[in-house]
Amino acid sequence: SDAIKLMRTVAANSENANRPQDFYRGMSNVELLGKFMADGGTELAPMSTTADLRIALKYASTGRVAVLLRIRTQNCMQQGADLTWLSAFP
Repeated sequence: SDAIKLMRTVAANSENANRPQDFYRGMSNVELLGKFMADGGTELAPMSTTADLRIALKYASTGRVAVLLRIRTQNCMQQGADLTWLSAFP
């Protein structure tokens, strides 16, 4: 959409635009299938992530099975738009 394009333009003009960054997603009560481990996967909707490992670990540790994903990015174009301002959990 036009809004996402505008937010990505803002990110591309920031001083951190070309800085690699890791993001994390912690999930509980989720088990990864062998197919995912072999081939990977994709999320069809916006995926909540955090740059703070402690927050992701907190989310992952609330159930009986924990999954922690680390997403490595090289620049802002691999990171998508920052939707923190829309989040119920900023």
